[in-house]
Amino acid sequence: MLRRIKVGIIGGGGIGFTHIDALRRIEFVEITALADLNEDLALSYARKHNIPKAYGNYQELISDPKIEVVHIASPNHAHFPQAKAALEADKHVICEKPLGLNTEETSELARIAERKRMVTAVNFNIRFFPAIQQTKAMVQENELGDICIIRGWSLEDAFLHQTDYNWRMDPQKGGSSCVVATTGCHWLDLVQFTSGLTIDSVCADFTNVFPIRLRQREDKAYSPVKTGYEKKSTPLEEYASILMRFNNGAKGVLTLSEVSAGKRWDFFLEVSGLKGSIAWDLSQADKLWVGFRDKPNQILLRDPALFKPKVRGSIGAAPGQIEGYSDTFKKHFSRIYEYILEKKHLDKIEPDFPTFRVGHNIQSIVEAIVNSAKQGKWEKVMINR
Repeated sequence: MLRRIKVGIIGGGGIGFTHIDALRRIEFVEITALADLNEDLALSYARKHNIPKAYGNYQELISDPKIEVVHIASPNHAHFPQAKAALEADKHVICEKPLGLNTEETSELARIAERKRMVTAVNFNIRFFPAIQQTKAMVQENELGDICIIRGWSLEDAFLHQTDYNWRMDPQKGGSSCVVATTGCHWLDLVQFTSGLTIDSVCADFTNVFPIRLRQREDKAYSPVKTGYEKKSTPLEEYASILMRFNNGAKGVLTLSEVSAGKRWDFFLEVSGLKGSIAWDLSQADKLWVGFRDKPNQILLRDPALFKPKVRGSIGAAPGQIEGYSDTFKKHFSRIYEYILEKKHLDKIEPDFPTFRVGHNIQSIVEAIVNSAKQGKWEKVMINR
């Protein structure tokens, strides 16, 4: 009988619920505690999700000797202190993206994790769609030839109105970027994961549509703008155009937006080589478009009989049954917990999931993009170890 790994969750709302749902689908994982901003809020979430213990602060959860793994599902600014405290307490840590607000934070967390030999992961869950795993396998087997062009986008309308406001627009809580750090980091991780290339330098142009936004006052459920809203300075970008140069000489272009009307999450990646191209659309996540010059193009459906043998283990549903976004959380977490269960970190076996070192790499790219937009020129990606 497998031993059960006891887990604590920091942050019970929003993405925290998706973590809880995914973990409950892993038979040898047991969620024993939840922490939030105060005890009342923690108790509310714990009762809602049938979690035995509730803590009014993250320090108490981390101090619980029975907890082996801590999931961090809090706002961006809380990631660094919470992850650092958990690592110093000898807990394995799974953190939402981004890993920190800057590379000083992310590099320190990566170093602590390596010194303490703890298992860490950043939740770049989109990697775990079977079609993405298939894309990586096809690139590795040189089916596309030398990669020369990569393009894509991530488009939403979450901040289309001036009254759209949350903590992601506050540099103190969200960091130096909005759209690049929110959805762009997923694409940046995905492009390096699938292509096997690294982003060498970037050139970015930002647009800040609403430098002043209107936040509804918390003491009123609804009132007209003149009395019910307060003005908030929001200097972060809602739109970004980014050019990229990769380490093999390939070129890339990425468009990111939080102000594209009607786009709930239009997420697209295309990798083109001298033999063929692959395109993937999140809204049709079970399909891959494969393009050729000298023979008919293909639509490759998620199917164990069609995907490569090493990818078949990532398929969780029968052909014709849709695998969704939340399923990628379960697949990601399953790999992490199997790694912990088998104590592979003690043997220094390379993990097959994104660690804090990957999180630091992505933060380094985000910072290069932000700096490029500020300076109006190409910026080298510098990864400080």
